[in-house]
Amino acid sequence: MTILRLPLFTILCLGLFVRAANAQPAPIDEVIQTLSPAVDSNSIAATSSDDPVAFSAEITVPGVQWIRIQFDVAELPGRFGSAASAKVVLTSLLDGATQTLDRRSMKQWKNTSAYFNGDAVFVELIAPISAGTARIRIERLWTSAESAMPRNTCGPTDDRIASSDARAGRALPIGCTAWLIRDANRCLLSAGHCAAADGANLQVIEFNVPPSTGSGTMVHPPPEDQFAVDLDSLQTHDGGTAIGNDWAYFGCFENGNTGLTAFESQSDAFYLAAAPPVADNRIIRKTGFGTVDPPVSPTLHLAQKTLAGPLTVADGTMIRYPIDSSGGDSGSPVFEETTQQAIAIHTNGGCPSTGVNSGCSIHHPGLQDALANPQGVCIPNYVDFAYPDGRPEPLHPLGGTVLRVSITGRNGYIPAAAGNFLHVDSGGGFTAVALTQVAGGEYEGEFPPAPCGTLVNYYLSCDTVDGHTGFDPREAPEQFYSAIVGTSLTPILSFDFETPGNWGVSNISVTSGGWERGIPAGDGSRGDPELDYDGSGQCFTTGLAGGDHDLDGGPTRLFSPPFALTNAVDPYIRYARWFTNDDQDIDRLTVELSDNFGSSWTVVESVPFSEGWTMRTVRVRDYFPPTNGVRLRFSASDQPNDSTTEAAIDAVSVFDLQCEVVVPCLNGDVNTDESVDGQDIQAFVGVFLVPPPPDSPAFCAADMDENAILEIDEDLPLFIDALIE
Repeated sequence: MTILRLPLFTILCLGLFVRAANAQPAPIDEVIQTLSPAVDSNSIAATSSDDPVAFSAEITVPGVQWIRIQFDVAELPGRFGSAASAKVVLTSLLDGATQTLDRRSMKQWKNTSAYFNGDAVFVELIAPISAGTARIRIERLWTSAESAMPRNTCGPTDDRIASSDARAGRALPIGCTAWLIRDANRCLLSAGHCAAADGANLQVIEFNVPPSTGSGTMVHPPPEDQFAVDLDSLQTHDGGTAIGNDWAYFGCFENGNTGLTAFESQSDAFYLAAAPPVADNRIIRKTGFGTVDPPVSPTLHLAQKTLAGPLTVADGTMIRYPIDSSGGDSGSPVFEETTQQAIAIHTNGGCPSTGVNSGCSIHHPGLQDALANPQGVCIPNYVDFAYPDGRPEPLHPLGGTVLRVSITGRNGYIPAAAGNFLHVDSGGGFTAVALTQVAGGEYEGEFPPAPCGTLVNYYLSCDTVDGHTGFDPREAPEQFYSAIVGTSLTPILSFDFETPGNWGVSNISVTSGGWERGIPAGDGSRGDPELDYDGSGQCFTTGLAGGDHDLDGGPTRLFSPPFALTNAVDPYIRYARWFTNDDQDIDRLTVELSDNFGSSWTVVESVPFSEGWTMRTVRVRDYFPPTNGVRLRFSASDQPNDSTTEAAIDAVSVFDLQCEVVVPCLNGDVNTDESVDGQDIQAFVGVFLVPPPPDSPAFCAADMDENAILEIDEDLPLFIDALIE
């Protein structure tokens, strides 16, 4: 174990801005400490299956009140949700608060930790042997030096009192207030100047904030009450010094420790007033996390406080009121005392000079437009779907394959008793199959019959009691799951790319960004994947070498090893692909097959710009008879080099599909009279005009070659032979 104790010295103070016109973020200076030497596990795995801790270190900065860690390197391989996944566990040595970060939550937290009280944090790298090597490197951490700020009291004293409204949280590192609302996905509002254009100052929202220390230093709640902000969800407008033109709308990721959203954790959120208020001196209240100075108790510094007062001005989107405020109150909810409905976002002070402080109405047209068009995690997630038995494959040609699904409401939404469906497309468009409730929130649905070898696409839907509909995948029907039809599926090869697997790369005129195996390094801002497809950790992707770059030039080609398929009955190849191109020009991801070890190639698909990961299944016999020299090739290029191009490949598998449908029948006895004669001719023709169910004796009798598919050119000659005999 490494123990690192640091003197308290400042490398850089990030003095977060205090705006003109008395805008009210708190003047929190986050002090960046540099660790010398850095804490570096190097690439490592646990040495024993009984003890998955591969590395640990104690980091101490004597005398500071709290610590937040920055991971300069965080390589955490392994499949999500499994015991074999690598993760980091951080523990405050002051109060025992812990945070667990896996690869997904590390991305969500932008390679930082939660805030920990005290001057020491114990860091453990959990890297089970089966997960492969992992690594963390910590060069920097943050501590704080908070100070007071002139208050905007609307009288001789600061009358704010301590409060504990579960709906309001402290926004850090900017030092503002944010609050939960009952929008489509229970997201948050704050002031625009708290978020800045890129959201750099709006990273973490803390709820259930404890009182500050006797010296006025922030005390942080446990990591279970801290939520990382999703910057992809952020919509904001900072109107500068103009009152009533300052708002931010955003959401937070689920808490990595509990799996709960902020609303699920807090169980409450503000309703927004349906109509703008009238300035008739009605009593309103503001609740926020402002600073204090003597004689107010320092324990209220940057802790939650509240005060009520009259609404004196409601002029368009400008709301004014003589309610005390200070730095840190920016973003606070302003709401009616009787109805508890929010009417404004507190944004500006001014009481000492004008007699009122000010806010931006929640009816600001820009904010209303943002609320109607949520982004990121604010896009509604009404219900969660889980599959206790997994998603089945193959699907039986005669139908009846059962999909079991568990459906639970999210963010206060309740699934309706009816209105849950499995939507299936076997080639003629999606049709709905009602799900049957079997126990509590668990349902079952059966796939209908389909010819062997058919690739069936499907998705699920669930209505809520208030009339909303949730989908899985959430982007359905544009996105969907797929499963192939057959009686048995025999795996041949599988590549999750946690190991090289004898794949090769050839770069032709590539100046940067060729294929490389590894953990995706980007943040999605260039159209690159943030995570691999199958959750195992690594994939082949462009743009990893030397950091994080897009593909330039090309083509860069990724080759599979040879697949020995001569003995396979009906082999298929499956792969997940990703390809984006910001110009959406002629650049393509080309997928090819070879039956002669790569001497010649047949194009399977030429992929233009597409959204997200897409799973594809390819039947080898559609291109050539199986051989022992089948290879797969992926080629990507940015040629000419004039666009931002990103490609990735993951979860490649090869399997053999069998169809052995057993239905009692006599081949050729289509009219089922237990003899094959001229009486069967009309019935045989009728079967091809109006096909019966695949599990019917008539279908079986007409399927002369017993491949579970009615094919006139294949089945008719055999039927004639049966008649002649």
